Amino acid sequence: MLFWPTMNSPREYANVDDHPDVSAGNARAGLVLFFVYLAFYAGFMGLAAFAPAAMGQPVLGGVNLAITYGMGLIVGALVIAAFYMAACARNARRLGGTGVSPVSSPAVRGSPDPARPPTAGLQPPEARQ
Repeated sequence: MLFWPTMNSPREYANVDDHPDVSAGNARAGLVLFFVYLAFYAGFMGLAAFAPAAMGQPVLGGVNLAITYGMGLIVGALVIAAFYMAACARNARRLGGTGVSPVSSPAVRGSPDPARPPTAGLQPPEARQ
């Protein structure tokens, strides 16, 4: 494809985001931030459902609570997205260097040791010599 590497591209497998610990950390951060946003959204929906008169009250420069809260939700989503990006970058820095990338593995790039065949890393332990 024009913009994305193909499935067989080594760059795709060398991506630090493919590391299981990084993916798990990113998923955990995403879930926490999702529930934070869900709490704010539930507050908005609760006010709209159970206190519609409160939503019509002017709160900020003559703008009612519904508009102010709704705009706050939009800005809050952008802030949470920035927090998620920061969390993912931190996870990549902290956890990304702990594992062996498939591209740097001797089984993929060819073994520098002629006594060890390049596929030795792909065989089950009992088959290795």
